[in-house]
Amino acid sequence: MDAGELRTDFTRRRVYSCDAFLCQLQNNCFLVFVCTRFRKLTSVLNDSIDRIFKVKRSGSHSKMEDANSEQEENNVTMATTTDNVSEVIFLAPLFHSRSSTLQQQQRRCELAMSFAINSLGAGSICVLGFIGNALSFAILSRDKSTSPVAAFLLKSLSFADNLFLSVWFVHSSLNDAFVYFGLDRRFHVSYYYLRIYSYPLVFIGQTATIWLTVLIAASRYVAVCLPYKASVYCNLSITRRGVLAVLASSVLYNVPRFFETELATVTRKNVTRRQLQRSAMGQNGVYVLVYFDILYYIFSFVFPLLLLFWFNTRLTIAYRAVRKKRSKMRLSGGGGGGGRKDSHEQSITLVMIIVILVFMVCNAPARIVQIVLQYNRQECRTASFFVTRLSTLLEVLSSSANFLVYVAFRKQFREALCAHLLTTCCSRRRQRRRRLRDIADKGQTADDSLTKEGGKETLEPIRQTVV
Repeated sequence: MDAGELRTDFTRRRVYSCDAFLCQLQNNCFLVFVCTRFRKLTSVLNDSIDRIFKVKRSGSHSKMEDANSEQEENNVTMATTTDNVSEVIFLAPLFHSRSSTLQQQQRRCELAMSFAINSLGAGSICVLGFIGNALSFAILSRDKSTSPVAAFLLKSLSFADNLFLSVWFVHSSLNDAFVYFGLDRRFHVSYYYLRIYSYPLVFIGQTATIWLTVLIAASRYVAVCLPYKASVYCNLSITRRGVLAVLASSVLYNVPRFFETELATVTRKNVTRRQLQRSAMGQNGVYVLVYFDILYYIFSFVFPLLLLFWFNTRLTIAYRAVRKKRSKMRLSGGGGGGGRKDSHEQSITLVMIIVILVFMVCNAPARIVQIVLQYNRQECRTASFFVTRLSTLLEVLSSSANFLVYVAFRKQFREALCAHLLTTCCSRRRQRRRRLRDIADKGQTADDSLTKEGGKETLEPIRQTVV
């Protein structure tokens, strides 16, 4: 291949590469017209290239001169033809570089915001909420003023909240931190399987938390508004069955989520990597529409929140009626009425009303935001981006705030908490004193043995001199 043919091949490759690049961007509406026009200009340009660099090996010197003159004439033609194309040729790589830099900036911003919101903000709330729920479980186990049914329901809710918080912390907070610092590529394949199985566990904990709150509201509604049926439906055995049914239903309902994600091997630029991707079932349109959207929002948002709103409204009306009745009895000189047991029951009712209200206030906006902005493209540092991230933060806060509700609205819980902390601190001090005493006693016995042995050794030479 001579110089003319090499030059022709190089020019064609350049034109074809520009054409292929622009045609890959045809998904953008404003480039469709540019691509069609550029294809026509490319065909004209290729014809001119064939005429310009046409070399006949068997031709004479005169023919070469004629070809050179023809080349000079066609150079003018090509220059006039490509005047309108030159902007497109050099604009395409410029547009590509700008788009790639914008995508990189967008990716960095998303990583930084996810690390700040999910890892630092929500992660701190998860740790504090886990400690608070563990303390709530311990205090409710020792609190004798709370009825066994109410204590068991609140302990079950604390357990479900801790399950949700711990799995969410591993799945989101730690993962976003690892991705932000670039540590996710160095982990073993077992980390990806941990991600696969922690994903459905998050939904299991979330479903259990939602429906245990509904069970608490229903149980308290029967105990307050239907007291003649409380002995039948609000005993401890029925409550335990209800909690087990909620936990089993939460697991069974979320079993398909174990098959939504799979581990795939991807090779790019001669580099093989493992990454998580949606499985065939997870990408099925019918599955996504029916299970992931319709059923999820019905059983995790609409139906439970309607039940909670109705139960909580009736409980609030009944609680206020009892408060008015007791205040009237006090004004008339008839005493507080009901005694200490009644006051404890009213305190538990108030606590459960606040727990349900906090759950509704935190979860209702989060679900609405997810429905509205789920399939919208969210650019970093926009209102929709921050609203979506903060809605997830509200869900975490909902499972972490119950300890604060117990401390703020229940006197008996505060007293039991102080007693528990005092006994824990006192027991630790006693154990420390015992250890110090044991160490001191051991040291004293060692000193006594040494002094006795030393006294015997010093007396022996004295006896020998006396003798």
